[in-house]
Amino acid sequence: MKQSKRLVRWQKECVAAHNLKVSDWRVVKETESYLYLINKETKDRKIVDKFVR
Repeated sequence: MKQSKRLVRWQKECVAAHNLKVSDWRVVKETESYLYLINKETKDRKIVDKFVR
């Protein structure tokens, strides 16, 4: 698995729009319409739509 990356500003806005705490999540993969996130502590995974803001 690739190493997860920190969120940039527009990604933070997308994550916050989905009612998730920004400081707990990191980006694993990015596609044209989705962000694949992983929780830093619990290792839970979520898929977030980029266009929801």
